Amino acid sequence: MPNMPKPMPAPMPVPTPGMTPGMQPRPEMPNQMPMNGMSKAALMRQICIADFVILDLNLYLDTHPMDQNALAMYHEQNNKLRMLRAQYANTYGPLNIFEVQDKNAWTWVRDPWPWEGSEM
Repeated sequence: MPNMPKPMPAPMPVPTPGMTPGMQPRPEMPNQMPMNGMSKAALMRQICIADFVILDLNLYLDTHPMDQNALAMYHEQNNKLRMLRAQYANTYGPLNIFEVQDKNAWTWVRDPWPWEGSEM
């Protein structure tokens, strides 16, 4: 069979921030990208990267507990992860129940669950 060019992938759909069918928009969610310029997907990717680095450093430090460079890197990445998670929670909602900050409402259930069609 002759070499056929591969078809181009379909463009990614653009989510409408704050809107899910049957749900009200989050008033504090901007209708554009956050101030740092990262989209929801880009921010989530940075969180996943930081999570991986911390877990990898954890495994290394289990066998090299006196490595000061690795320990300093662990603390640096841990602070970065906390900052990224806080930024995500403030912009898009909590990633887990421990990040719910609202004292007046249980915001954990306000946003759609991943299987309900929420797009990154």
